[in-house]
Amino acid sequence: MGVRTIGTREARACFHDLLDDVSGGEEVVIQRYGKSIAALIPFEDYETLRGELESIRLALEAAEAYEEWKQGRSAAQVHYEVAKRWVPKGWWGKNSGWGEGLGGFLREQRQPARRPQNQNG
Repeated sequence: MGVRTIGTREARACFHDLLDDVSGGEEVVIQRYGKSIAALIPFEDYETLRGELESIRLALEAAEAYEEWKQGRSAAQVHYEVAKRWVPKGWWGKNSGWGEGLGGFLREQRQPARRPQNQNG
């Protein structure tokens, strides 16, 4: 089946019918003021695409960070921001074989260097 495009008013008026159509394999794009804002697809298709969507989002973030870097931002700052967004929480923790890993690195970036204390007083 093809892709059907409808406006938000029509979507509200016949939402139940839209769900029936989508469960039958049809794809529906909903527009607001002529701009596409949502797509209804069968849930099986969504489950198939779900992992790919996350990869695509991460690739877009990487491309954005690269463009910012090309415009003169510090490579270290871009790496820090990208690493902070991409690395799952706890992935580089103490038990991962990476020691303090990214968590330690991020803490070091936020704290000023410490001066050693004098042992003699």
